[in-house]
Amino acid sequence: MSQQNTKYKTMARIAIIANWVAWILLITACISVLDNIINFDKTVYDGYVTMEKFSRSSSGLLEPFFPTISALMPIINSLTYGVYSFLILRAISLGLFMLIEIDLDIKLIKEGAGNE
Repeated sequence: MSQQNTKYKTMARIAIIANWVAWILLITACISVLDNIINFDKTVYDGYVTMEKFSRSSSGLLEPFFPTISALMPIINSLTYGVYSFLILRAISLGLFMLIEIDLDIKLIKEGAGNE
């Protein structure tokens, strides 16, 4: 029985650590998104300066939007990375807690059936 308790404690610790890391990654991603939003105008300006230096001969319809799109990409990237990491780690955490509960419930059912 002691070995089972150690297994449950280890799984619970891993689940708790995964939960904490998930929240830390989400908060870090939010800070990164806020930083990118604050520096958005500078990034768009740098994009226009870069486009003027290396202008292409082809004039496409979306060409004026390239600096804005390139400035939005770090925001979208930080946000999706943070949200996906958060969701995956939370799923791992909740899955481990669910496995512990299922295992304990099965043991209680077996003990109840053995007593009858």
